[in-house]
Amino acid sequence: MEHIKKLLQNKFFSELNERKKNVDGLQKLVSSHLPATISKKIIVKNLLQNQLILEVNNNTTAHVLKMYEADLLKQLVNESHIKKIKVKVAIPKHQRKKAVLKIPASVNKKLISLSRKMSDSPLKKIAKDLFKTEYD
Repeated sequence: MEHIKKLLQNKFFSELNERKKNVDGLQKLVSSHLPATISKKIIVKNLLQNQLILEVNNNTTAHVLKMYEADLLKQLVNESHIKKIKVKVAIPKHQRKKAVLKIPASVNKKLISLSRKMSDSPLKKIAKDLFKTEYD
């Protein structure tokens, strides 16, 4: 346990901890100057060269934030050395699956018979996988 404490007291980790405290403080500051509905959707990512970088989940939130940006910047200039705000839209790590459309049974049968008539090829394998029936 002592080794872990020494490691965490290392200069590198102390700088990371200091940066986290600064970002958390900026998060609270930004949240205090915005309506609660939008402040919950904003994450303060970084402060680089007097530029505050904020992250949002979608374009709608980014647009609403852009409308508040001028007022927010005026308030932040008074309290800190921020001169510019940059808004980034986060790209989700997982996309929603597309809805699978049911193919009518008559069309499915015709496509299955067509795939059976094809010569052996990668296309035939793909077609066979696409047009499976419940008993295939």
